[in-house]
Amino acid sequence: MEAVLDQLGRRCGGEAAGVVTYEIAWARIAPLCCQWSRNRAPDPARVAAIVAHARDGGAAAGYIPPLLHFAELAGEARPLACFDGNHRREAFAALHDTRGVLDAERTVLAAVMFNATAAAVEAAFRAINSGVSVPELYTRAPDAGPARADVVALAASYVSAYPKFASASAHCTVPNFNRDGFADNIDGLCRALSVDVAALAAALRGLNAEIAAAFGAGGAGSRALLKAPDQYSAKAVEKCRAGGLWLFLDGRAIGAAAVAPLLAAAPLLAAAPLLAAAP
Repeated sequence: MEAVLDQLGRRCGGEAAGVVTYEIAWARIAPLCCQWSRNRAPDPARVAAIVAHARDGGAAAGYIPPLLHFAELAGEARPLACFDGNHRREAFAALHDTRGVLDAERTVLAAVMFNATAAAVEAAFRAINSGVSVPELYTRAPDAGPARADVVALAASYVSAYPKFASASAHCTVPNFNRDGFADNIDGLCRALSVDVAALAAALRGLNAEIAAAFGAGGAGSRALLKAPDQYSAKAVEKCRAGGLWLFLDGRAIGAAAVAPLLAAAPLLAAAPLLAAAP
């Protein structure tokens, strides 16, 4: 692959740790690249915003930061796996000219790790994104744990069902939750309790109902709560009551001890939908 890129582009950066940077026409490198299989899928809204800026961004229209990070990695869909910059990569792909042909004028800077290993790519990804919260489940190597697609789908279903509780911040306040943090929480619970995502989903529905009952008329508390009902913020309790979500009243992470007693009932709920249901 290194010989191919030497023909298609121009080396413009010093080599370090097996990484070579090329200035190369996007139309030339596009057929060779794909998203790294251990990245989360790009947010379509962010991709659309980049495209809109490039087309209609006033004085800065057309400019997108051109650096993309690739790895020559075995087992990927194409020879070059993009492990950082996938929102931009998809925006470049969307910016066709009026004939539907890839923009022949656009060039990108491709930093390529040749003959890379999965461990080296993961280390580079973490170094680049050291200030960004990335769920562990996205970078963990495939193993016998819960199916990542099911974990992500369950977390996303809570965002859809309870949008007023979903927060973009990893340090959100109770009773809110962050999608990525919840995804890691789901993954960790499945591993700690040796259950699949469907069983955990059923247990979470039961836990939510149990906590809600503790705040109902004559409610006497719940073994799943860390405090007595009257010790919680009235504002937080009212939001839970109005929105129907009680799982995060004690914090951003749900503990295994709170879920475990409900797993015995999970087989009885196997026919229930995997995803969260709107209140």
